[in-house]
Amino acid sequence: MRRMLDVVANGVGVVVIATVLSTASAHAQERVMFANQKVSFVVPKGFTRTTKEMVDKKYPRGNAPEYVFSNERTTVSIAAGYTPNANLTVEQLPQFKEYMEQTFERNTPDLRWIARGFEEINGSRWIRLEFQSNAVDTEIRNIVLMTALDNGLVMFNFNSTVGDYESHKALLEQSQESVQIQQ
Repeated sequence: MRRMLDVVANGVGVVVIATVLSTASAHAQERVMFANQKVSFVVPKGFTRTTKEMVDKKYPRGNAPEYVFSNERTTVSIAAGYTPNANLTVEQLPQFKEYMEQTFERNTPDLRWIARGFEEINGSRWIRLEFQSNAVDTEIRNIVLMTALDNGLVMFNFNSTVGDYESHKALLEQSQESVQIQQ
């Protein structure tokens, strides 16, 4: 369990580490595959790969994922990643969920929970943590999805400024529903 916990970065940003995407960029409605071609999702129309400069700005605490896709204004984004050798199994998801809840609460004093639980997406069990928190200059709505795959951690973060959330909610939900894992 200690090794599993060590893979989680501090901070409210996406806690994705060592993302490996096989697709260098995502065009409208393209299915992106990563984690040795075992995990995929559809990037919403109008979203493109975020530049390294914007990613560094968006995640100033140094816990930036390697790949992020965002809308033109970079107010709505999706990050996806896989951390191999996290020593995480599907059976451990309940304990890992509790640990992640505590980690977010400890590192994000202004965190307000919206939902905490589990969700099945296309036959795979996912932890789903949804919350709002303050960023540098605005309030952010986050939906974090996590599951185990081949002893590793798969993680998605769908986030938006609170002001843009309602207008992009359907696109984010469609992308979440497109997530597939090939066992």
